Amino acid sequence: MKKTTLILVAMGAAFGFTKNLSIGGKVGVVKVGGKYVPTTSVTADYKLSNYISWRTDAGAQFSEGTKLSDATVQVPTNLLIHPLAKSKFDPYIGPGGNLTMGNGVTTIGYNGVAGFMVNPSRKQGFGLEFRYSVADYKAASKGNLEGSLLGKWQTSF
Repeated sequence: MKKTTLILVAMGAAFGFTKNLSIGGKVGVVKVGGKYVPTTSVTADYKLSNYISWRTDAGAQFSEGTKLSDATVQVPTNLLIHPLAKSKFDPYIGPGGNLTMGNGVTTIGYNGVAGFMVNPSRKQGFGLEFRYSVADYKAASKGNLEGSLLGKWQTSF
């Protein structure tokens, strides 16, 4: 009986979690050194309130453009503030941290993001985003500015 109750509680919590979760994707470019390289990400955005959300991306940056072995994996996470309460036109800004893995090295850094989404329906949207990130907070590394096109969709599980 205790196992069944625990499973039902866990399923209820998972259902409540997915109600505020939207999954999306983005493609963009970032200037690394003197070269522009493509980036792509899958995004998960969890709505904490109408004015605040938490988003985590799982992405890759391709320095050669064609070789998967040359990809740098990035996992930025941001607390986003939505001053217009996630309306049809939804500008946002927020600080965050990032984990970067590439060339056998893993670093922890920080970033800031600003952008907007246009939401023609509750379940779909598109937008534009800019992120300034520093890959390694310990090193005196120069940050990179990334511009991305975004798309999102939301579905019931």
